[in-house]
Amino acid sequence: MEAHTILKAHSGIVQLFLIFIIFKVVLLFVNKPLLSKVRAKTKIVDMVLGLFILISGFLAFDAIEWMIMPMLIVKVLMALASIPLAIVAFKKENKMLAVLSIALMIATYAIGYMLVNGKL
Repeated sequence: MEAHTILKAHSGIVQLFLIFIIFKVVLLFVNKPLLSKVRAKTKIVDMVLGLFILISGFLAFDAIEWMIMPMLIVKVLMALASIPLAIVAFKKENKMLAVLSIALMIATYAIGYMLVNGKL
């Protein structure tokens, strides 16, 4: 598969995941009972999207043959930190942790975008 196609697929999956998580954060602030119902019914979607992000990320890294750069390491560490943070935030219904995890996810996406477009 072509590197450009893999990068676009990875970007699309990440955007879908961000929209999904932002929706859940909004529910955390607005309607906690509905959030509980949504979380219960979308556990599989969460896992599948997370798995697709990992797979497409590894494929993208392999396809474009990047050398290991400091910002790439920062990006991966931020992505790995945001996941357990979001899990704890939703489990404990902690709004500040949820916002912090979203901020980390968006920053991770921004760094990836800048790396791909040569701005970092």
